Amino acid sequence: MKQQIHEMSVVISGMEARVRERQRQTVKGSADYPLLREMSHNVISLRSILDEVIGLLSLFWLDKLPSKEEYISLRQKVIAQEHMIENALRRLEATNKLKEGMEMTIIHQLTKTHEVLNLAKSNLEQKTRQARY
Repeated sequence: MKQQIHEMSVVISGMEARVRERQRQTVKGSADYPLLREMSHNVISLRSILDEVIGLLSLFWLDKLPSKEEYISLRQKVIAQEHMIENALRRLEATNKLKEGMEMTIIHQLTKTHEVLNLAKSNLEQKTRQARY
């Protein structure tokens, strides 16, 4: 692709030179002059578009691919990170189960306490009534 872009740049440079030379040879009042002026603007536009394409492609181009050793090293780092994430996920799931178990135990204890308090209230009200009579 770099070779093709270089070839396009050479072709555009050649077009620029030929149009410029032809404009110098043509009289301003002749019928060809407006056409040459338009071609000159079009060639300038082509050059600017090509420059923009080169700029955009340079954002994605890698000068060289990683070596086999670099690739293996990076792959090992990714695998290690994946294992760490899996372990963290397992610990998180275990912690959540423990938390849910504790919540259920607390709810069960609160329910029992509520029932005992209601029974104590009933007994106290009953003894209070008996004491009045």
